[in-house]
Amino acid sequence: MKILFVNTYHSPGGGDRTYMFNMAKLLEDNDHQVAYFAMRNKRNVYSPWSKYFLDEIDFKERNKKKSIANIIAVLNRSIYSFEAKEKIDKIIQYFRPDIAFFQIIHNHISPAVIHTLKKYDVPIIWTLHTYTPICINSTLLC
Repeated sequence: MKILFVNTYHSPGGGDRTYMFNMAKLLEDNDHQVAYFAMRNKRNVYSPWSKYFLDEIDFKERNKKKSIANIIAVLNRSIYSFEAKEKIDKIIQYFRPDIAFFQIIHNHISPAVIHTLKKYDVPIIWTLHTYTPICINSTLLC
């Protein structure tokens, strides 16, 4: 089986990445093929799939330098990223995954990739490591 892991970062770090890398290793050890889709970042570990990764966007830096261009860039990336949609299309055409395994996609990747996976009939498993996709402040409290 071919599995496409989709996560904002491709570096050691939080629980989402620890889980993703451990799951990918387990799958590879059991003769499955794994590919990754993420955002470019200087802390990323090497991946032969990085040519498909999204350009990095630093929301904190853009927020410090408020401008119309920065506001548009943040909205374009976090709400509906056409770049993500285009780049995941390329990796799907090349890798032909049987399933996509989402970790954290909100903000830096955006749900736009869901439409592309649906176009190719690629089922999605989405592990919600945070409440952010259903609650903007991530707490589920009013």
